[in-house]
Amino acid sequence: MSLYPQNHYGQPYGYAQPVVGYSYPQALPPPVFIMDPNTFRREYSLRLADLTINSRPIIQNLSMLAQEYSRFADIVAQCIEAHIRRVSHVSSPLFGNPQLDKSVLPSL
Repeated sequence: MSLYPQNHYGQPYGYAQPVVGYSYPQALPPPVFIMDPNTFRREYSLRLADLTINSRPIIQNLSMLAQEYSRFADIVAQCIEAHIRRVSHVSSPLFGNPQLDKSVLPSL
């Protein structure tokens, strides 16, 4: 038993009734942009620069872009390496506390 009155569909009153025989319009596929390597490097680096905290949506977008343009995998690797070098000397939540990592992990 519910605290709120419900209709015979099990939804609270005021909600729209399901429409039989109607399907939602399908989303159009995103337009295909042909990128040259320099444009891709610039675009990927700009999006990577937004990654200042451990943000799942940003990481997913970067991953999808890298997957979509897998022919530029070497550029993706170069951009990520440059980004790590740029932010690793700064105290960054992306990489944690290096002193803590050294104290927790045994040196190899």
